[in-house]
Amino acid sequence: MKNLLIILGLLLVILSCSNKYSKSEHIATIQIGPNLYNEVYKVYSGGVFASDSYSNYITDSVNFRKYVGTRYYDDEEIYCSLSDSNTVLVVKLSKVNTADTIEKKFYKINKLITDGVSE
Repeated sequence: MKNLLIILGLLLVILSCSNKYSKSEHIATIQIGPNLYNEVYKVYSGGVFASDSYSNYITDSVNFRKYVGTRYYDDEEIYCSLSDSNTVLVVKLSKVNTADTIEKKFYKINKLITDGVSE
């Protein structure tokens, strides 16, 4: 029973260390199109033994802010770009092998504005 309580306590500590939706430490705002931005926030400082984690959001700063992913390791990167005038392409790549696409998503800007997403 004592071991179970210790394990549960450690699990709670680990889970409370990282919040991928945290917007408390703004790192950068990168323009990806007219009135369209990629906002980057540090959500976890790894210190000496782990990587820092960064979360990305796409936003028009008025109508929507959409969480699009978190980079957990130093060899990953998240890129956002316009694939056409109404679609944002978000690609998560490995920097070790740039041909290695980890994840790829498409977001329709009109749908984001209509839905009024705010994450």
